[in-house]
Amino acid sequence: MRARGPALFAAIVLIASACQASTSPSPSSAASQASQAAVSPSPAASPRPSVLRVARISDFLPSIHPVELGTGNQELMADLVFNRLVDVDKDEVTLLPSLATEWTASPDATVYTFKLDPRAVWSDGVPATADDVIFTISWADQNPAAFKQLGVEEWLNVKGAAAVKGTKNIPEGLKKIDDHTVEITLGKPDSTFLRRIAGAVYYIEPQHVLKDLTAAQAENCDFCLGVAGKTPGTGPYDFTTSISATGATLTAKTNYWRAKDSQIKTIVYKIQESNVSVAQLAAGELDLVIRVPPAEGPGLANVPGLKQLNVPGVGIFAMDFNNKNTDKALRQAIAYAINRPEMISKVLGGLATINYTIPPGMKVYDDINKYDFNLQKAKDLLKQSSWDVSKPFRLSYLAGDPNFTVTAPPLQQYLQDLGLKVELTALPTAPYSDLIQKTNNWEVALSFGGSEGVGWYQSQQYYACPGLGTLQLKLSQSQCIYDDLFNAAAAVTGDAQDQAIHKVALALNDNLPEIYLWQPNYLHVYSDRLGGGFAIYPNERESFKKILDWTYAP
Repeated sequence: MRARGPALFAAIVLIASACQASTSPSPSSAASQASQAAVSPSPAASPRPSVLRVARISDFLPSIHPVELGTGNQELMADLVFNRLVDVDKDEVTLLPSLATEWTASPDATVYTFKLDPRAVWSDGVPATADDVIFTISWADQNPAAFKQLGVEEWLNVKGAAAVKGTKNIPEGLKKIDDHTVEITLGKPDSTFLRRIAGAVYYIEPQHVLKDLTAAQAENCDFCLGVAGKTPGTGPYDFTTSISATGATLTAKTNYWRAKDSQIKTIVYKIQESNVSVAQLAAGELDLVIRVPPAEGPGLANVPGLKQLNVPGVGIFAMDFNNKNTDKALRQAIAYAINRPEMISKVLGGLATINYTIPPGMKVYDDINKYDFNLQKAKDLLKQSSWDVSKPFRLSYLAGDPNFTVTAPPLQQYLQDLGLKVELTALPTAPYSDLIQKTNNWEVALSFGGSEGVGWYQSQQYYACPGLGTLQLKLSQSQCIYDDLFNAAAAVTGDAQDQAIHKVALALNDNLPEIYLWQPNYLHVYSDRLGGGFAIYPNERESFKKILDWTYAP
């Protein structure tokens, strides 16, 4: 599982977007993907159709609080119920108003000022103000170790964040100008700040509900678990059936504060195995399925009323190493031992794009080692490693997900050809997450999803120390070199930034704390009744950000 998602967006564009909410940056390759995802309007929709039935792949963690926000299903539901300061459009670059209607950035990318929409209210009618913004960021800085899935590095970069850890104090970098204006000063320059905080994990939380919340309570409080009637948000929908392992029901608000109600009254969000969703699509029992296994496309091609979108994804398929149990020579041996072109051709039917071991948001620089398949070189490196080949090499993955069940056996065979005694372990989401994060009883874990193809900056969170770098990759203190490299890239723009990113890419390419193997294609299947502003984003877990513009014909 990836608690995570190939265009390299220039950071200067992100700063330019800060000047006003309506600024439109230059096009990118992600924009061309998004244009494919946009759907022509369907016939005129009725004012509020009753039900939209939605499903996605079955990754799920039972929480909606940012400390446990780590799967696409959680992110999609969070985008329906909550708001961030800013959002992002379907080109994955252009910033949009959310709680903030205007924002500015200082020339050195250290001070950001946000004007909040004075109309914004929580579901219980309490106004959403600068106090909620300051509370949300302060709580993250006070409890950084509580975040076990997606990182909140942008909040941790606020000036004075480290000083308030374990306290109830407010970082010095947060300033309330008035009830609807907040100023955020960062501890170090970050030209990517605005784009990063458009992610679901950065949604603003209600101070009046959570002001006494402890880190331990954040795992199981009613709000945190998405209990209906106990999870007030500022978004266009509320939970009317609590989140469970099988999904949730969400109902559109009436007289929504943005002066526009959703035309889709109810969303039945299903979390279930892909084969179930495919059967329900064919039977007319679902209206939208995000991330259908691409191999199922031909079988659904002739189903009346359905359309398909098959595009290169911004997510990744990778091997995450337990860096405590593996050394560099072993990791490099494995990189040479896997025939990625053969996997893509014979196992994935060509529906993927090869990665050369580094994050797809980074350029493949001329001096990047592509680790082309070379079994003899792999065996030589294995001999140089400290690995005892008589021991089992434990490869773990998420059970029941075809992205893993199809790929794990051939990967096992490659590693056995190398000379490893590979032991496969498949577990459901929660036990799998516990195995990876709470034990050392594994050597490599298969990882799928995320949005790292959107831009290089999306990858930093997975190497953060403390954070996912120490929690999931088990990086030791001496291996925690990547935060500084990423921060150096975020602090500059233009050629200087490219040079800094180059350094990050070379470090990852040599050390291989994880191996990026390929980017899978994503297949999305939807009813031809969906129209208006309906679009599937390149980062599909962000597709509900403009739900208010969707139409749904009767």
